[in-house]
Amino acid sequence: MKKTLSAFAVALVLSSLMSMPASAKTISVTSFGAKANDKKDDTAAIQKAIDRAPSGATVTIPKGTFYSQQIYLRRNITLKASKKTIMKKKFFAKHPENAFIVFHPLKKGYTGFSKVTIEGGTWDGGIHKDNAKNYHKGIEVDHGHNLKIKNMTWKNFSGMHIIEVNAVKNATIDHINISNHYLYTGKKRSQNLIGGLAIEFDSAIKGQGTSLPNDNTVCTNITVSNCQLNNVLSGIGSHHNEPQYYSHMHKNFTLKNNVVNNVRGDAIELDNIKKVTCSGNTGKNIARNFIDYYHSDDVKSSNNSATCKVYGIDVREGGKVTLTNENFPEVYAYFGSPTITANNCVFAGVVDH
Repeated sequence: MKKTLSAFAVALVLSSLMSMPASAKTISVTSFGAKANDKKDDTAAIQKAIDRAPSGATVTIPKGTFYSQQIYLRRNITLKASKKTIMKKKFFAKHPENAFIVFHPLKKGYTGFSKVTIEGGTWDGGIHKDNAKNYHKGIEVDHGHNLKIKNMTWKNFSGMHIIEVNAVKNATIDHINISNHYLYTGKKRSQNLIGGLAIEFDSAIKGQGTSLPNDNTVCTNITVSNCQLNNVLSGIGSHHNEPQYYSHMHKNFTLKNNVVNNVRGDAIELDNIKKVTCSGNTGKNIARNFIDYYHSDDVKSSNNSATCKVYGIDVREGGKVTLTNENFPEVYAYFGSPTITANNCVFAGVVDH
């Protein structure tokens, strides 16, 4: 009898341990009640999986269609959807970020997280035209280090940045497809949101983004590569070039092999950055400039080409900029006050002030 009870007790313990997904390194949101294709709100189940995940775990979203409000990241985890996952916005509750995925740790410097990865799936904001009632982001991540966002599709968003990274060190954004980024035309936001970059980087400086606390932390060691953007308001970069931010420059940005097509504003804005490498980026049908370097220094720009309406490259108020093999035969370059070196470049002409 004792042996039977002991074996039974051991079986219960093992069964209990096996049924505790929060202790595992890989946790599926389905273990907490999320169910694909039932058109029900899966926010609570997804959030519970994230909240229960131990540091270093991967929270997975399997193939199928799921519906969600805001998802708040926690700890140092990976949120991984499959290639065949479709995430649809149920609705967004009132929140400063108005984002699908939020990590807003309210920590100073780069201390909010030490490792976060977000990857996979198609994320659908549900906006299908210029919209006067809705404006929202896809992702906002603030105040941490070692961030990866990769292999994702984002579509049908309105007004704001789709991926916004604030006050982060060591971030890689790779193989992201973004399409259908519509203009918000309502009264809730007063600024011209054509400038809403699809992939955007901000500092924790008052007047930039929502990355509280405002402790002047910049973004540093940033790489954006192999992304494809189509039909967006503006493209990739950091667009705060006002003099009040000059004493807090971002550092070490690399943009390479990105494709940016059909843009209402500028395609690539690399403003107020110390040390930039920008190479192999292409685009077509850009309504304004293809690349801006406003108040940036130690810039190496090469092998970029596009069709655009204003300037192929616009350089102003910065430091040393070296251009090599740039190809913009239909439009001018604008060279402002910085030290410019141009090697084997093709422009329709140069405006030099």
